[in-house]
Amino acid sequence: MHAQGQLQLLLYSAPTLREVIQEILEKEYRRAKDNVTEDYGLRLPESCPFPLERIVEDPFDRLVAEGKLA
Repeated sequence: MHAQGQLQLLLYSAPTLREVIQEILEKEYRRAKDNVTEDYGLRLPESCPFPLERIVEDPFDRLVAEGKLA
């Protein structure tokens, strides 16, 4: 099973983990953003531009739903 599927199953089995994972995502995004900004001088959004739902979704399913894959 791929990582997205494992996360989907975990969040379905224990929905209270969603809040914990969201907090970790925000914290780690800020840390990574600070490192990239400092090391490379790039400007990045203040908060993660990808919602948790997008991160854990299966990209193949999304592309099929958008009609980009058959």
